[in-house]
Amino acid sequence: MDTIYYNTGAYTLVAGSVGGHTSFPISGAGNLEIGISQREVAKFWIHETTGREDVAVEQIRIYIEVSVQAENFKNWKISASDGHTLVENPFIAWPYITFPFASSYKIPGGVGRILSVRVDLIGGSDHRFRVHVQNDEDVVVKGIKSEMFIRPSSFSDQAASDGYWRIRENSVNVLTVESSPSMNPKSNRRGTTQQKNE
Repeated sequence: MDTIYYNTGAYTLVAGSVGGHTSFPISGAGNLEIGISQREVAKFWIHETTGREDVAVEQIRIYIEVSVQAENFKNWKISASDGHTLVENPFIAWPYITFPFASSYKIPGGVGRILSVRVDLIGGSDHRFRVHVQNDEDVVVKGIKSEMFIRPSSFSDQAASDGYWRIRENSVNVLTVESSPSMNPKSNRRGTTQQKNE
């Protein structure tokens, strides 16, 4: 059964700046390192524009553009502007990721809130991607008082203009000082630690 929407209110959804590259193909250096945890890769500003009633966000679906694969990531989450996690363990049907809110996220009437998409990078060196909300049915918003689903006042595909990411290998620098036992270990010495990466 299709979701039924009623124009009991209105809201807008706009992609926010996230500090990535601004064009594709990406000619610049990689700007996300493999191994980074919970990096904000997209954010969306949802604003109830009428002031008539508070609304609740119940679900968001995003689309991952370009060349990455699902196995390059783990721990997709959506967080509020104060950093606390709203949704984790989404449904993934690559390249679409659906975040159903276990507890609806309230946005007061006439007010806007920022929702951030965060993820761990675990692979995909030199691959590129960008996060979209493609259409109005990818965001499910409901009036709290009316209990009616609400369409946005207008909508177009939303993705940050600076939202292109290029994954690069993580680099580890090892520094050795003269006092270190690994500087010049004796040839007959056993059990000397040369390098240890945690």
